[in-house]
Amino acid sequence: MDDFEIETLALETSASAAPELMEFYGARLGLETVSSADGGVEVAVGGAKLVLHPSAGDPFHHFALLVPADRFEAARAWITGATELLGGGRGPVFEFAAWSARAVYFTDPAGNIVELISHRGVGEPGAGGPFSGDELLGISEAGLVVAEPAAAARLLGVAGVPVWDGDPGAGIAFAGRKGHTLVLSSPERNWMPTKRRATPFRTEVTARAGGGRIVVVGDREGRLEVAGGRG
Repeated sequence: MDDFEIETLALETSASAAPELMEFYGARLGLETVSSADGGVEVAVGGAKLVLHPSAGDPFHHFALLVPADRFEAARAWITGATELLGGGRGPVFEFAAWSARAVYFTDPAGNIVELISHRGVGEPGAGGPFSGDELLGISEAGLVVAEPAAAARLLGVAGVPVWDGDPGAGIAFAGRKGHTLVLSSPERNWMPTKRRATPFRTEVTARAGGGRIVVVGDREGRLEVAGGRG
């Protein structure tokens, strides 16, 4: 799947967090941010869109934003100036040797566990100077908490989005391609680097795949629906 890429990630979040989310992603991170028709927040991330819909309760999610590979340290300094990284202060840098990737993590005002990740060889514009939010390349990962990761992986495979790393049978799998990934997690796992148990909340992903588009929807029961794609 050479062209898989997330175009829109729509998540349910706490209704009371909308004003803080607007301030955080807009004023603090400098991303293009508008109010949605339902009172939520829409955030432009590179060529992708993050949509945070107001909902009851306190839903939380994991997702990752893609940083150009040669701008990771600048991006780390940028996000450190806006919020505290998980782990305190500048926070630890997580090295994923098998992926040739580096990441840092933080939470947004709705409690979402957000990752900034760079993959060697993915987006290296040669830019210098301080980092800015408009350098983000898009949404790199969308977490989907599913009751049966193996069944979810089969659904995605039929639609032309294969697992490229992980083991669905062990409760964690990565579908799509390097830098552009759906993270399938069982509810028994914690979202790293926290001790927060992965919990299913409504998540809708629209992605480019196989020359067309695919829509993947996860619900609060841990079920997954896939429309479009191959087959």
